[in-house]
Amino acid sequence: QVRFAETDESDIPPPPPQAEWVDESATSDSRINVDDNSTGADSEFYQETKRRLFPSNMVEDAQLAWMMGHNQAKSPMEQAVLETRQQNAQAAARASSSSDELLERAASKVRFAFDGQIMGEEQSDVPTSAGLHHHGDDPEKPGYTIPELLHLSRSTVPAQRSVAMATLGNIIHKVNTGVWDPAQAAQVYTSLLDWQAELYFVHGILDTNKTSRAKSVISLWTWVVEMTRYKALVRLATGGDLEPSNPKLPGADIKMTAEPVAVKGVLIERTFAALDSMLCTKFMDAVYENISMSLMPEQQLTMLAECIKTLASMSNEFNDRINAHSRLPLLLQNKYPYLMNKP
Repeated sequence: QVRFAETDESDIPPPPPQAEWVDESATSDSRINVDDNSTGADSEFYQETKRRLFPSNMVEDAQLAWMMGHNQAKSPMEQAVLETRQQNAQAAARASSSSDELLERAASKVRFAFDGQIMGEEQSDVPTSAGLHHHGDDPEKPGYTIPELLHLSRSTVPAQRSVAMATLGNIIHKVNTGVWDPAQAAQVYTSLLDWQAELYFVHGILDTNKTSRAKSVISLWTWVVEMTRYKALVRLATGGDLEPSNPKLPGADIKMTAEPVAVKGVLIERTFAALDSMLCTKFMDAVYENISMSLMPEQQLTMLAECIKTLASMSNEFNDRINAHSRLPLLLQNKYPYLMNKP
């Protein structure tokens, strides 16, 4: 027989409440939304988990972000990458527009042989064995233009960099020695300034190849020291300038030689501006490193020291900037006392 115990109804627990149907479309979704940067793929928890479990994918995301369009970029990382890409593209477009304008100028189309001489139309039959034909613009024409030489000076092949820098120095030497008439020489020299050749000289002195570095120093010496000795810039400024001088620009009255000769001219002003941009801390550090560690033959090191001395004599501003360097003036004074004390 089965006996049932008597129980009080108050001891019986109430039944569970009936489940209510919830319309999820009418409420906010508490799940992770991949399009929401606060809870989605760019949230701190998500990124930390992904970094720990899938570290290789983090690098892949940054690489693939470059392939996305602006409408696809959702996370701040992707947006930052795309903004950087857009800024770089705009800067490249501005530089390309400026280069296109320079390329249209007649002086940018003049071709030069390795000795710096202008290649005329009558020299179009130069054999390819002379090495003056290349795969640039107009490959059927021998010789190199100034923009092509500057581009070649940044080649990954040291021999090409050396040839380019040596050719640029030979062109400046032709300008200094008066091989061409003043108007023609002024156009060639103006083209070098237009293409900011001074920046390539700085890169040349920083070159890791010893030969390329030495050729760059010789070309720099030809521009700074030889041009001053031959008074070439004075000759060009007085005979080749076509624009009026602005006396308010720096360098309108520059003492280019030891004699008290003051010359006004656009070429003087532009040369002063080019030298001003070249004479930076990076350049002087490179000069100090080359001389202190004897990274070149002594002849080129002496030429480099002479460039610094000539720059210091051009203006008080240049002189103060050089003397403000922490180590270079003392090194030059100790190693080249005769040169530095020479009037």
